[in-house]
Amino acid sequence: MSRIYTLDEVVRMEIKSYPLSKKHREFLGAVPLDETVSMQVTGAPGSGKSSYLLQVADEFARFGLVLYNTAEERIKAGGIKFRALMQNIKHTKRICVVENTDLDELRRLANGEYVAVIVDSIQKMKRDGKRLRSSEVMSIMSDHPERPRFYIFVSQTMKDRKTAAGEASDAHDVDIEVYTIGEHDEPRYAHIGKSRLNPSVMTYHIFTPKVRSASRQTNASSSVWGQLQAVEREERKKLTTKVGY
Repeated sequence: MSRIYTLDEVVRMEIKSYPLSKKHREFLGAVPLDETVSMQVTGAPGSGKSSYLLQVADEFARFGLVLYNTAEERIKAGGIKFRALMQNIKHTKRICVVENTDLDELRRLANGEYVAVIVDSIQKMKRDGKRLRSSEVMSIMSDHPERPRFYIFVSQTMKDRKTAAGEASDAHDVDIEVYTIGEHDEPRYAHIGKSRLNPSVMTYHIFTPKVRSASRQTNASSSVWGQLQAVEREERKKLTTKVGY
């Protein structure tokens, strides 16, 4: 039977959250220690998704082991190693990386004492060789209710380079939605699309590629910021309409 709380009890309730570093705390908000939290990350190829995932993995590895399930990228191809070295990922001994596309195998692997589990990407996960609905992959969140974790599901995108592709677009029952933006020599940013954890900033700088010309980088930065500002203006309009200001 569900317990009913008075609002006074809710207001007085102590919420324990991860002591994240300032940059991650501002972007992700207060990630609770005692509740399972989920995040969906979408973005076009090359927009910085994998780099952002490693930065998040490095942050949560401060508190325990992190499982990074790569269903798309071959470990020995060198991409993960290159990004880890370029970004100076510190907690490499606490980030466990595995190549796997089988959901049942992921369930077995995720039975360990991980504080965070990353699935990259959700569209590549299968059972008995057959593609799965996103909701089937996300069901791993309910496997260990006694063991709260931070689950991150990565999705490929539609032609708009932001919306989750295929059936992943039907699986938006997550706490945080993030999309990455940037291409070529532009800076890469992660942007909050939705969050239930009250972030204080909407944009997270992932990295800026090295470019030959400072003027080219300035133009690229302006291009990306223009897109981000347009999105934020639309979000403010929606919020204003909802609350009636």
